[in-house]
Amino acid sequence: MVYRSADVDKAGFIIVLVIFLCAGLACLAGGGLVAYFTADFVHTAEKTHGVVAKAGNHSNVRYNLADGGSVLFGAGYLSPDVKVGDRVGVLYRPDDPYNASVDAFGSKWGGALIILAFGAMFTVIGGGGLIAKWVYKD
Repeated sequence: MVYRSADVDKAGFIIVLVIFLCAGLACLAGGGLVAYFTADFVHTAEKTHGVVAKAGNHSNVRYNLADGGSVLFGAGYLSPDVKVGDRVGVLYRPDDPYNASVDAFGSKWGGALIILAFGAMFTVIGGGGLIAKWVYKD
């Protein structure tokens, strides 16, 4: 059997679409898991206030525990409006106080939303391309 160049190109394009679809579905599943664990953390965490100790791309926040101890944790990226000394909300679990999060929408849900957005994009590209190939049989 002899394959024409166009047949190979079509097969390669379908493989790329299948890869996009699989990557999209994996991202959707992963984003869903991240959102689930984030919701569990938010639901079970204690709320308190902390003070920004270092601002910028690698921000640090210090907060006090109920037993009088103090914890400094890496808060990642905070809004450019946040300055050293500003008071921010903090969520933490008493059994793991170093695994804390700033109580802001982006800090809590940003990771899950980014993963879900990439998953939706890849799924639409891959699935839409495969559906179009099937509908138009091209």
